[in-house]
Amino acid sequence: MLFMKGTPSAPGCGFSSKTINILAQYDGLNYGHLNVFEDNELREALKKYSNWPTYPQLYVKGKLI
Repeated sequence: MLFMKGTPSAPGCGFSSKTINILAQYDGLNYGHLNVFEDNELREALKKYSNWPTYPQLYVKGKLI
């Protein structure tokens, strides 16, 4: 799951854009995404959960990468 600023088609920052470009290199890769700008409560909770203050945050099998 990718928690990012914006969406894959319209990233909200350079780091989110870079992450999307990296994931796009893997043909057929399916992943979920969530725009953290749409839910302030979730955005703040994820920072505490991950102990990481910025976005994007990419999780694979529940682990922050």
